[in-house]
Amino acid sequence: MTDDRPSQTPVRANRSRRKKKTSPFLIVIPLALVAGAVALFLFVSKGEGGGIPFIGDSGPEAVPAFDFTVTSVTTEATSDKTDAATLPAEAQKVADQVVPVLDQLYTEGFLDPNNWKDGEYDEVWEVFDASALPSAQEDVETLTLGVDAGDTFDSVGPDEGTLKIRVLFDEAGKPVSAVAVADFTAFGDRKDGKYVKFVSHGQYFLRDSGDGWKIYSFDVQRNDQSAARSTPTPAPSASAASSGS
Repeated sequence: MTDDRPSQTPVRANRSRRKKKTSPFLIVIPLALVAGAVALFLFVSKGEGGGIPFIGDSGPEAVPAFDFTVTSVTTEATSDKTDAATLPAEAQKVADQVVPVLDQLYTEGFLDPNNWKDGEYDEVWEVFDASALPSAQEDVETLTLGVDAGDTFDSVGPDEGTLKIRVLFDEAGKPVSAVAVADFTAFGDRKDGKYVKFVSHGQYFLRDSGDGWKIYSFDVQRNDQSAARSTPTPAPSASAASSGS
């Protein structure tokens, strides 16, 4: 028994847990220079009420905003005894928890420059349970921009993403698993001047691990498209158009 109802409002991922990365290049300052800087700071502060700016890491880079759009939330009962009337509302509750998982996967795997520039995707691995984690890490080149993305790309931005979610219920009407079908596209500027469209189509199986919904199995394909960026032909100016008429 199924019930197909689109979700009208995209659910935003909770990204408050994103770790703040620091630059791997630390500035080492000789002790004498430190002492001189402190003295200068005190002098300037006393004389003009100002100070000198902190020298060091500028903090994490901005992450492009992205949220999946849910196009359908459907239900599937394993028994005729299940009260089908209660399933759509329960399925929507599950979808509200599943969507941020996929938001995190694709944001951290494709869009966060603090990740792909270093080729490190710790936040991506958080969404997989223990049984799926080894396979996910082996498929890093499919699930993310890859470990060498920082050497390949200058910038990456989102295009669009849609999700279809199906929730499986047991006889008692309790959700036991969910399947999310994700279609995601983004664009990247390569260092060699080419333009890339990233295309990912994935089917993710999730269950409540006790610590939120996590992916326990997946099947993902990539069909990226690469082409040289072309420069648009400038439109003729008004004066040029007049002179040519």
